[in-house]
Amino acid sequence: MRSSSRVRSVLARGVRSLLRHNAGLAGGFFGVVMDICALTDGLSVAPQIGLDEVARVAECGFAGLLCNRPDGEEAGQPGAAEMAAAAARAGLQFAHQPVISGAVTAADVAEFARLLGVLPGPVLAYCRSGTRCSTMWALMEAPRRSVDEILAICARAGYDYSGLRASLEGLGRGEAGVAG
Repeated sequence: MRSSSRVRSVLARGVRSLLRHNAGLAGGFFGVVMDICALTDGLSVAPQIGLDEVARVAECGFAGLLCNRPDGEEAGQPGAAEMAAAAARAGLQFAHQPVISGAVTAADVAEFARLLGVLPGPVLAYCRSGTRCSTMWALMEAPRRSVDEILAICARAGYDYSGLRASLEGLGRGEAGVAG
């Protein structure tokens, strides 16, 4: 009995790992309909998740949930207070950082980095499409990683940021300003 319990535990960890680290989970893998894209071991991004999916986020092994959508951005979108309550019920720590689509600022990137530093990981960050979250991660990482590495990581997750190359290179050299 003890060994079958251990096998179930190992299998559960493996499934959680697959769910966290594989892009393109849409389509119902084990009933999951979320599209979770891993950028690092500690951060994945996704399009808007529903209130009914928050518990599954916790089951996938995430500990933090970060919403980068302003409330009321789109009709029918769950508000931050609703998502925070669902996250609390699921045992997730929740943070809300509303960022306007297409208008990412240096202050937004700094706050994103701060929140990733205080939320328990791994973290799932979401917005309408995952683009804002992954853009802020790319801009945040520019001083620490090569531009080619950032672009490759984002491309594997389904985000083409080749148009941000000059901004990422500038940030990598310590130049101020954000274009995102």
